[in-house]
Amino acid sequence: ENLMQCCKRWGSCAKKTGLPKTIKDHTRQQFQHLGRKQLDNGSLAYAEMKEAGLPLDIDSSGKEINEDKPTGPDQEWKQPAKTLNHERQQKARADKRLQQASDKHNAAIVKYNTIKDILEKNASVEEELLVKIKVRTGAEVAQLKQANIEDVYSLKPADKLKWFIHAHKFSGSQFLASKLAGASGKLNRTVFKGQTATDIQANCNTGNPCLIWWVWKLCVDEAPVMLTLPPEPVLTANLPTPSFEVVYAGLCTSSEARLPSDYLMYSDWVASFYSSTMGVDFDDVVIDSEFLDRADKLLPALEMRLQFHIANRVDKSRWSHFTLAFVKENLAAMAAAMCLAGHIVVDIDAYGFEESLLKLPVDGVFEEISDSLGGMEGCYL
Repeated sequence: ENLMQCCKRWGSCAKKTGLPKTIKDHTRQQFQHLGRKQLDNGSLAYAEMKEAGLPLDIDSSGKEINEDKPTGPDQEWKQPAKTLNHERQQKARADKRLQQASDKHNAAIVKYNTIKDILEKNASVEEELLVKIKVRTGAEVAQLKQANIEDVYSLKPADKLKWFIHAHKFSGSQFLASKLAGASGKLNRTVFKGQTATDIQANCNTGNPCLIWWVWKLCVDEAPVMLTLPPEPVLTANLPTPSFEVVYAGLCTSSEARLPSDYLMYSDWVASFYSSTMGVDFDDVVIDSEFLDRADKLLPALEMRLQFHIANRVDKSRWSHFTLAFVKENLAAMAAAMCLAGHIVVDIDAYGFEESLLKLPVDGVFEEISDSLGGMEGCYL
């Protein structure tokens, strides 16, 4: 069987899939002859395949491969591209395992965050219902079973109804509307447009339900919360997470440099920045008290913008990623560098959170990206 598989591979490689039927028939007829050689010698060589008239495999350039490619249970490992023991195959399998572990972890994170969000929203809906009950009854303490159809009817939008039903009816992260819908197969806020609370209470049932009726029924039946938050997923696979340590230039250390002004007051750090930055004229830079104060004001502005960016553009599962930690650690140094390079507006306090703090290029300050600077695009970022 191993021999047959090898012969099939050799006879049907990608660039020879259109082999004439005569060649295929001839290859089939050689199995017994080659099988005897394999039993006698323990392996087969390309020369023996070629001698038997079988088409040889070809490389990526379309040339026939003539070097030995042994087969047999004890020789298969010598084929580097098709053995489970080869280093490249081991790496490919390891990468696949890591990818599968990462995908499974990401799916668990999504499920965890979804259930957590639903439970939080359900709690807010329950609180809103309890407030409505207290206002209606005048009691200091209220229970959900005291809710009437009017209390539920006033809940808007319809998503609030779904959050409540999901938490009290399902144990998974999916809202299974099909299990709650009646004969019509539909599940909306009301059965028909303009339906009143009184009509819902009188005519709705499990065969003809709506979202309002389900919430009211769950309240009256004192249905407990079925949805529970699973343990927060922990990635157990040995993923290659790089370790890093922030290195501060010049005399600055992690305990000393916390503000941009700390960097700007060290002449060695400023000199190091000047010598490593190309395309900027620093002749007119004067580091005085006003300059230091502007740099320190820039830091909280950058921190606020970074947090806003993370909250709106970065997936929750990546909020603890090491690259974001690295950026946070270096914001003070970056604020000092941006002020030295003349990229920041003078009156930072006059700009709102949604406005850009970068000022327009000034003639004589920034150099054109050309010649030796042509390959430096993006180096500032």
